Amino acid sequence: MRVLSSPEIITQPSDNGLCLLHAVRGECHILNNTAAFLWEILEEYSQSNDGLTPEELAKKLSERYNISYDNALTDVETFLSDAISLGLITILNQEAH
Repeated sequence: MRVLSSPEIITQPSDNGLCLLHAVRGECHILNNTAAFLWEILEEYSQSNDGLTPEELAKKLSERYNISYDNALTDVETFLSDAISLGLITILNQEAH
């Protein structure tokens, strides 16, 4: 599975991380600093329409916060599950890669 940030999301920095505004739904979601880091990476890779796998995100999270890969993967999976259910993330067709 490869994921991208949804193009319907507008971001705004906040005191505690990042505010994501879903332009279509009018919903605002506040991300803590760790989730904001993941979001910023997703946005970077989304610009080229490549997306990232959960494993690639976990590697970057592990390196950034000096935590084990397994812990990072658990955090990424939780983040992605929540973000997908809120319509913040787009899942790429696996056959396209």
